[in-house]
Amino acid sequence: SYLSFEQPFVGHLVEAVKDLSEQGITDMILDLRSNPGGHAVMSVYLSAMMIDESYGGKLFATYIYNPKNKRMAQTEEKIILDKTYYDPATGAMKDLPHLNMQKVWILADNNSASCSESVIVGLQGLDIPVEIIGTTTRGKNCGMLVTEKTFGSYIYTYAPITFMNFNAKGDNDYADGIKPQVNLDDYYNESNIQASYQTYQCYVF
Repeated sequence: SYLSFEQPFVGHLVEAVKDLSEQGITDMILDLRSNPGGHAVMSVYLSAMMIDESYGGKLFATYIYNPKNKRMAQTEEKIILDKTYYDPATGAMKDLPHLNMQKVWILADNNSASCSESVIVGLQGLDIPVEIIGTTTRGKNCGMLVTEKTFGSYIYTYAPITFMNFNAKGDNDYADGIKPQVNLDDYYNESNIQASYQTYQCYVF
């Protein structure tokens, strides 16, 4: 279960994945329900750790910026899958662990957005099968650059939309959300599976 892509806690995420790797797991269900996103680099780290090390160095995403954005020297930024990560606790670059997943199962809902969706479309762009269970995601196929401005004694933080996110295959068509392969809304309403146990299981989800 991963609730937010927060960069200061990258070490905690890496250690959790390392622990799973040392246990020798062969399959994993990634729970991204109610995860609205966070720092974009964390979606790259998480995706890289879930799959084989051989994907390191491959194109994961392309960010297309507004050409009028004066903060950016370019209008296109290529995002490459990392083999290492920056550890803010030590100030050093460290190797990422890998789970070598051949297929990824993801739990998602309408509150799964931004970086959560970047993981899904990013893995799909690498031809990693992704099985989504739950409901349609939020549909945030874009990102922001955070800016702070000081006026008098007040500090204002702005986070305007500044770029569109495309996977390695150029897919950006999920503004209406990513539909699950197993839709819990449909599952719950199917009359032929209204046995008490199954209904209870859907309710808990």
